This record gives sequence, C-alpha cells and structure tokens, in this order.
Amino acid sequence: MQKEHQHHNIHIGSIIRKKTAEKGILEKQLAHMIEHHYSNITDIFNRKSINTDLLLQISEVLEYDFFRDVYTLYLNSVLKNNQTTNSITIVVDDEKVSVKQESGITKITEYHKNHSKIDIN
Repeated sequence: MQKEHQHHNIHIGSIIRKKTAEKGILEKQLAHMIEHHYSNITDIFNRKSINTDLLLQISEVLEYDFFRDVYTLYLNSVLKNNQTTNSITIVVDDEKVSVKQESGITKITEYHKNHSKIDIN
C-alpha cells in the first residue's frame, strides 16, 4: 500500500525573508554574511524549499532556528489535514516531539532530547 503524500504549505523563503526583516538585516548584508552573491538572496526568499546546509548556515548567521519553524508548521499542517487523529509524534535522531491538538490549539505534550525528558501539560 502506497502512503498518500501530503503537500504542506511551508514556504521557507518567506520565513527567512520575514526573520531577516525583523532583525533589520538588509539583503546585501545577508548575502555577505552567508558568502553568497546578492542576487542569490532574492532567489532564496522565493524558494519553497531549501538545501539543509544552506538553511543551517542562515540559521547560524541570523541566530534563529528555522528548523524549529519548519517542524512546527509541519506538525500543525499534519494535524489540521488529518481528521482521524488529534496527536502526532515525530522522532529525528535524538529528538522526539509529541503534539496534540485540543479545541483548535496545538500543544507540545512531550519533548525528549539527548535522553532527557520534558513533559508539558
């Protein structure tokens, strides 16, 4: 049985553009910070998806975790589009995140990293 592929409305370029503007960083400055040509920044802002190495580099120079944003948007999208469940757990390497949707609000109910555990109720 083939699993149905869901398309999620996550546009990483828009998220990067917004965070760059919030931090008051100009496109030319960002280009210099990530050692790319200025014309590449407009391309990055227009991308729906991005190479993880580049996203990590941008995360480091802007001191912001874009991976967490993608993670959160993905979880919210899955919960919103899946009428049969109100909770989901994702495990990536040494990180585990469980979220639950109650009354239209998505809450993190469990978080594990590096064998430590944090329960949020």
